[in-house]
Amino acid sequence: MALDPAAGVDGLYDWFEPAPKFSSLMVWNGLRVGHVVPGYDCSACSPPGPTISRQDGLGFQAGLQAVGPGSDLVLIEGFDNVDENAHLIETSEWGRKYLAITKWFTSNLP
Repeated sequence: MALDPAAGVDGLYDWFEPAPKFSSLMVWNGLRVGHVVPGYDCSACSPPGPTISRQDGLGFQAGLQAVGPGSDLVLIEGFDNVDENAHLIETSEWGRKYLAITKWFTSNLP
């Protein structure tokens, strides 16, 4: 990876690449940045892309548990990305489940 030395970058994160994983962790200049996605479905995209099943919140929880404790910062991909099924907003299908998972982790991880 080549960065402009004048940019003074403090940290980086592993931009979400749709694969069958819910999280990633990147360390740059000692800053540990976790990255989590609650689910992903780009089957209706043009061209169609991959999907990651939400597994009723279990994958999101596992991703947060995997990167949260060791991260200085955790980024959640697609907080309101409804078109890619990566959203955490309240819905008729899941209610507030994903908001509750996020709230629990923000209150209970060191």
